[in-house]
Amino acid sequence: VMDITRRRNAESAMIESEERLRLALSGAKQGLYDLNVHTGKAIVSPEYALMLGYEPDEFNESNSAWRDRLHPDDLERVYSTYKAYITGQIPEYRVEFRQRTLSGDWVWVLSQARIVAWDSSGEPLRMLGTHTDITVLKQAEESLRIQSACIEAASYSIMITDASGTILWVNKAFATLSGYTRQ
Repeated sequence: VMDITRRRNAESAMIESEERLRLALSGAKQGLYDLNVHTGKAIVSPEYALMLGYEPDEFNESNSAWRDRLHPDDLERVYSTYKAYITGQIPEYRVEFRQRTLSGDWVWVLSQARIVAWDSSGEPLRMLGTHTDITVLKQAEESLRIQSACIEAASYSIMITDASGTILWVNKAFATLSGYTRQ
């Protein structure tokens, strides 16, 4: 009776833990992937498929399918980063890229992973990681970049100070007009 009670308690705790993980991944807009480096096949969480516009039960992920969905401008850089990590040339796998969704739109993804298993000859076998939808962050960065370029190129003087009046930043027009150096 004691063993059955322990087993039921352990099963209940595992179910609760899995539910917490699923809610955390969903809330963080993260998908989990478990890649077999040798076969290229991946097991992914439902959130991973949903992030790309797919129904989880209809989505089959593989390294080649992932590569096919990469934005053409990101493909070489991202895949060379993956290869460099797998071959031990770099210590960390962390890369941002655009991924095509089922509808043909692009989402920005932050991929972070770690090799968690090696085969008997020491070659990477299993890579576990997350894909985080960072589209909103990338859109905000682009908007800020455009605004900063406009402010810098403005023909009128702009100076930014902190609350005590210490100059934090000036644009080119301010520096030219005032003789203020930007150091």
